[in-house]
Amino acid sequence: GFSLSLAFEKYPLAVKLHLADLESTYLREKHTSAVNN
Repeated sequence: GFSLSLAFEKYPLAVKLHLADLESTYLREKHTSAVNN
């Protein structure tokens, strides 16, 4: 929505860090599940 795009404009660094955190969490979970299987 609007507030999200506003946050992207005001806090680009925070958004990048957030996305990087999501990505690393996803990759970590994917890796762990692959190992467990």
